[in-house]
Amino acid sequence: MVSGIIQGMIALNDESYVPQRWHGTLITIAIIFNAIMFNTFLAVKLPLIEGILLGLHVCGVFAIVVRDKKIYPEIVTEKLY
Repeated sequence: MVSGIIQGMIALNDESYVPQRWHGTLITIAIIFNAIMFNTFLAVKLPLIEGILLGLHVCGVFAIVVRDKKIYPEIVTEKLY
């Protein structure tokens, strides 16, 4: 399923791309390989990675709130959210 999504994104961005079935197979193998490598070698680093992703998530939410307040300063916060 993920390989189909990736192939669709490639097809949308590159008009000369012609999807082949074996492309999806190779993408699926690459995704499985990456998952196995991550779970084998980076499992001890999982708390660090989760912390980094949490920080990115919080910064992203903060950036969206700041952007909304900058674009729509006249809207009362209760109406915006």
